[in-house]
Amino acid sequence: MSIRYSVIIPAYNAEKTIRRCLDSLVSIIRDDVELLVINDGSGDRTGEICQEYAERYSNVRYFCKENGGVSSARNMGLDEAEGEYILFVDSDDFVTEEYFEISDNVTRIQPDFVLLGRYIYNGKHLIPHTTGMKDQITETSESTAELLSRALEKQLLNAPSSKIFKRNIIEKNTIRFDERLPIGEDKVFVVQYIMHASTAVTADQPVYALSVENEESLSRKKRENLSEYILLEHELLFRAVREADLEETCKGKYREALTYSYYRSAYTVIAELQKMDLSPKHRIEETKKICMNYNSRIRCRLNTLKIMILALPIRLCMCRSIDYMMKKKTG
Repeated sequence: MSIRYSVIIPAYNAEKTIRRCLDSLVSIIRDDVELLVINDGSGDRTGEICQEYAERYSNVRYFCKENGGVSSARNMGLDEAEGEYILFVDSDDFVTEEYFEISDNVTRIQPDFVLLGRYIYNGKHLIPHTTGMKDQITETSESTAELLSRALEKQLLNAPSSKIFKRNIIEKNTIRFDERLPIGEDKVFVVQYIMHASTAVTADQPVYALSVENEESLSRKKRENLSEYILLEHELLFRAVREADLEETCKGKYREALTYSYYRSAYTVIAELQKMDLSPKHRIEETKKICMNYNSRIRCRLNTLKIMILALPIRLCMCRSIDYMMKKKTG
């Protein structure tokens, strides 16, 4: 039987969660599904646990590699995958019983891209976190760009999980995760992919549980060189749109969504200053540097009122106002 779904699961020091993840999948696994578990050089019992599942289930394929980061692990999975469709599940997440059933329903018309609903799991409760875009089907590049640019602006395309990709599109266009990026590589992969998607489906029913039990998000954790990494991420995102073989109207929709993302990320970087032991004067000086860096790296058109409201404080280097706003926001 041919493989319909290849589920790629990168795992690093995941001994506390990998059983939950794999149990949720093997309990609903079928002959046309393969699970590719990539142990990214774990130093705990992750490898031992994954090997146990590979020995017990014939369609669980286990790979062990030197530590190279989640992108290199996912890329190994892509190199080894044999399925018609690619799905990604993180080792601390899990899926519902309807995961493959809903996947079957939405891929019956063979769309190029699928966006699934998901839950947020806080360690105790599953909280529905749907796409908010209802169940939709697009059949042209224009309608697909309209739908996915809205998803991009809503930050629904920041990760490859709760998505379904066609493997032949990935391979034909040599799309891989950029191993240079410590953050933002997921979004770059998804955006590079959707530049080749002519049709898409959104399914609002949650079937994927995103765990935030041990989350260390940008809002909670200081990251070195954050500004530079986010700027590089957006340079790659805008390049993907610029080089895409799409009508200019489609590119315009994606550029508008990326412009909103670009200026929103500036506030993410500036918010990090609130976590540092800086005097108010020094913090404002650093805010000015960030604004000037953003203004010089990528020139964006402010096409909508929403983007103008977001971007103008950065464009005009209104550093004291921005600092005051960030101070109130971060508390």
